[in-house]
Amino acid sequence: MILVMASRLLLALLAAAVLFATLPAVADEPSPAGSDNPGPASEPTLAAAPTPGPEVVRWEPGTEVRPLLPGEAYETPLYINTGPEPGPAVMVVGGAHGNEPAGWTAAEQLASLVPDRGRLLVIPRANTVAIGHFVRTFPELGDLNRLYPGRPDGLPMERLAWEITRLVGEYRVQVFVDLHESWGFYQDRVCPSTAFLGQTVAVTNKSQAIELLGPIVEGLNARLTGKEQFTLLVFGRPGPLPPPNCPPTPLPSQRQGGYGGTSTNMLARTYDPLITVLVETSTQLPLSRRVSFHLEIVRQILVAQGMLGS
Repeated sequence: MILVMASRLLLALLAAAVLFATLPAVADEPSPAGSDNPGPASEPTLAAAPTPGPEVVRWEPGTEVRPLLPGEAYETPLYINTGPEPGPAVMVVGGAHGNEPAGWTAAEQLASLVPDRGRLLVIPRANTVAIGHFVRTFPELGDLNRLYPGRPDGLPMERLAWEITRLVGEYRVQVFVDLHESWGFYQDRVCPSTAFLGQTVAVTNKSQAIELLGPIVEGLNARLTGKEQFTLLVFGRPGPLPPPNCPPTPLPSQRQGGYGGTSTNMLARTYDPLITVLVETSTQLPLSRRVSFHLEIVRQILVAQGMLGS
């Protein structure tokens, strides 16, 4: 009987490995919601991410601070804010890039927010070394937003990506929000370029992601005009072909600092129920205005998840 059970377990594990290996790769270039033309090429699926640990069952309201990469020059705090009532878990990351201050400024304010229900996990300054020098990152650190799901023995930001991926599984995070900035407005973009992602909200190609963020973006735009309005983008959904004079869109591993990884949309492939959200404001707007956009979008997500009152 024991041998039979062991054989069945081995076959199940092999089947799961084959299933993960055959998942389709997702292009790292998002497309506007509603697009239906062929999009850019994509890469083979990356190595498997950390196996989710046991679900957290202890519920202690209040704030816990946990160091990530403890004892290293790259150590940065994780704030785990637990509300008085059980509920969903949302994770917010700021400062993946050290020259995008609106994201980490907003995340620092969110680090003290305890929801009415559920858990809010916040990493205000993910790449603390780059923030200290006000640069995107350093080659020896790696680019966090190109390194998911990470590796436990890689570059510092690869190890942080691995820790974040593990935390998403440990806390059964339902929504992961990554706060970024871009220089140009998406409305001014002609060719695919990460320099023109300002005023966008990018989500994974899942119906639950579009159902959650679509109304939030629509409601926000009802109060905005011109280039301040946001565009909802979808990772992995085929989009319109760029004009013929545009240079080819590089694959994730071809970008400087890519190291073969990809952005936070990889997390949504690692944990099926997860919604990933990348918020990009334009640095052509005043800093206070950009911070307010980040805070409002996160707040609306928390309200929609039933974690805060409207």
